[in-house]
Amino acid sequence: MRDTAGLVRGEMLAVTLEALLDCAGGDAYAVGLVEIERVNHVGLGVEPEVFDTFFRVVMTVFKDILGGEWTPDMDAAWRRTLARFPHALT
Repeated sequence: MRDTAGLVRGEMLAVTLEALLDCAGGDAYAVGLVEIERVNHVGLGVEPEVFDTFFRVVMTVFKDILGGEWTPDMDAAWRRTLARFPHALT
């Protein structure tokens, strides 16, 4: 692992959250960015299928954190947003 201090992973999470917010707010750039990063991550040894699971994992973490406060409307909103990324729900 090259990211021994977690700085790259922290930046990746920040960019992920920004992309999700952008996509939920109209998608100025998020879908294209995620597709580019999907290809870039292959060069880092991350298979596309693994990369594709990341957004679902983020949703699941938020769902777990909110527990009983997670609503069907939240679930639907997340799924609508993730559906904008071509590979996120496959």
